[in-house]
Amino acid sequence: MLLVRAFAGLVFLFATISVVLFGSAGTLHVGRAWMTLAVFLDAPRRSPSGCGFTTRRCWNGA
Repeated sequence: MLLVRAFAGLVFLFATISVVLFGSAGTLHVGRAWMTLAVFLDAPRRSPSGCGFTTRRCWNGA
């Protein structure tokens, strides 16, 4: 159940960021907004230290 709630939260966050980026531009044809979404979604997975946004060891300085 927790995994479902976490995934739903991630989808909600993605939708909210999309609305802000594309809503302010007024179109879906904005390359910079698409790149921002791609980097945001891919960054935790590709980080060399393995740190995501919710990984505690990265915020503790370890």
